[in-house]
Amino acid sequence: MIPLYGRAQDAGTASCDTEAIELVAAIDYDFSEFRGPSLSGAVLRASIFDELPG
Repeated sequence: MIPLYGRAQDAGTASCDTEAIELVAAIDYDFSEFRGPSLSGAVLRASIFDELPG
């Protein structure tokens, strides 16, 4: 959930992950507790894993 929310938050700046934005909007969940530098770290880790083969 955290990487998804981070990708949605980041979509307005660096990436264009409109699917993440739509998913976060559709999920009934309070994402407000996810903020700060750990959110950026989670997004970075997820993007690294996305690029790994396999």
